[in-house]
Amino acid sequence: MRRFGLTPVEAGYTLGTVLLVANTTGVFCGGWFNDWLMRKGRTDAPMRAGAIGAACMLIPSVAFTQAGSLGASLTWLVAAMFFASFPMPTSTAAMQTLAPNQMRAQISAVFLLISNLIALGAGTTIVALITDKVFASPAAVGHSMALVNLVAAALAAILLAVGCRHFRRSLVDQEAQLHQVSPADVRSAVSSTAQAVDA
Repeated sequence: MRRFGLTPVEAGYTLGTVLLVANTTGVFCGGWFNDWLMRKGRTDAPMRAGAIGAACMLIPSVAFTQAGSLGASLTWLVAAMFFASFPMPTSTAAMQTLAPNQMRAQISAVFLLISNLIALGAGTTIVALITDKVFASPAAVGHSMALVNLVAAALAAILLAVGCRHFRRSLVDQEAQLHQVSPADVRSAVSSTAQAVDA
């Protein structure tokens, strides 16, 4: 609105269309990618798919705020929203996989509460604070968004990538408890399965 002169109505319809198309497509593709990784023997598929989506979001999430035309900005925004949707189905899959049956609803509720508070509360507040306190100009909101998007996407990609190892370990421990065998035996079986799939 500030940069390209859109009215509130035009901005609302444009953003709504982008979210409808890009986010919906991203959710389906994120779920498909998770299933594809699982078929390849990647037991950490939910975390891995989310990490890849966050990494792929890095450039588009910054570029759409710096584009010189409305068309270019929307193109980058579609790409950013597409990859930003990858962790949505995979995070649900990860929680349902590890959470005990009797705690799945509570864990899902806490996850949604925290993610919404951070994304909708802290995220928008940080952008506003940087715009007012650092750049001291309402016209610099794009630069503030670029900075916040860059840091947030990089952190998400790193944390999810690091979490892959811990996710795999938790799955091994869970399988070991379920079948009353040692974690080393479970890891050996998973490794053999993965090598057979790759072959």
